[in-house]
Amino acid sequence: GEQQLAVEKLEHENEMLRLELERAQREAADAAAAKRGAEAAVTTARQELDRLKRVIAQTHAASASLTAEIEETKRAQSRASALEQQAEAFRRANQAATLKLQRMHRELEAKQRELGRVTKLAHELEMRLEASLEENRDLTSSHRVALQAKDDENQYVWHKLEQALNM
Repeated sequence: GEQQLAVEKLEHENEMLRLELERAQREAADAAAAKRGAEAAVTTARQELDRLKRVIAQTHAASASLTAEIEETKRAQSRASALEQQAEAFRRANQAATLKLQRMHRELEAKQRELGRVTKLAHELEMRLEASLEENRDLTSSHRVALQAKDDENQYVWHKLEQALNM
């Protein structure tokens, strides 16, 4: 009887130890899986950290100085806003320049028309002057004096025309 109890007690303890061992093995396997997960996370974090370090190094290299870099980082948003305002100002300036160019083009066309009109007028006056000179070539000297006055008047008109052309 006592031996039987001792055997049953040992078997029970053995069973308890076996269950404890299985539980410990499961916990060890879980811990190993968790460790692998943690190691993978650490590796990923290290890679990300290395990437960030490279980005930071590139940023540092690109910056004229640390002060300029800090200033640039602090003002990135306001700089973007300033650039938007600048783009808007450029757009308005471009629009104004386009309108000015169109106005100047119209003015140029008007001046070219005016030049054509004045040139035609000058040509007509020149032809009249030539005709007048032709007619009066054989006149007496008293008529020549009158012709000279007419010529002076034509010269004056011609001079005024030249002034108008040069405006």
